[in-house]
Amino acid sequence: MPYEVLEALKSDKKEDKCTAILGMMMYVFRISSSQSKGENPILVLEEIFNIMLNLLKTNDPHYQFSIFWCVAWSGAVNIFPDKLRVPFAKFLLKSWIKTGDYNFHRVASWALEKILISSIPKNEISRIKNIRTTMHDKYLKPANEFDKLVSIYLGVIFDESFVITEVTEEFMQQLKQGRKRSSSSNNFFQFAKHLGIELKENSLTEP
Repeated sequence: MPYEVLEALKSDKKEDKCTAILGMMMYVFRISSSQSKGENPILVLEEIFNIMLNLLKTNDPHYQFSIFWCVAWSGAVNIFPDKLRVPFAKFLLKSWIKTGDYNFHRVASWALEKILISSIPKNEISRIKNIRTTMHDKYLKPANEFDKLVSIYLGVIFDESFVITEVTEEFMQQLKQGRKRSSSSNNFFQFAKHLGIELKENSLTEP
């Protein structure tokens, strides 16, 4: 499937590109449903997401929403290319901050929650306009089920101080509500470990 997706993404026709993105969504969703990663060609995935990043920069909403979904699911099953994590995070953060549309904001937040890692250099994202203000605002008043975690992740990257009981409660609530059920992503546990919160990966709940 990734090879067919890549071929279609290289087409000059917008319809083919949109079909390819939807195909990638289906491919990654199947991985998440079966919990079986199989063969995932790294170089092909890098090329696919590099093309998708360029499509995002066109600011075409037909591309953006479905690509955000692809990023979220790919991050969830740990096949998102590490070398593209920073450029995608920067684009997603700008969308997360500026978008006024609830659905676009939610899917951007979801994608960020899946691809942010604590080792992202803060100087790579610190100059994004209003990032710290938004981070604090969404921590206190999250607009969806992902915002608070994204704010915590960003706080870790920016070396913010937290009330540890509050963030522990948030991590435990995420597990209790089963929001990690569709994901074997490592970043959730990595951020918890960074904060000194002890979680057991086998405590993930299924729907």
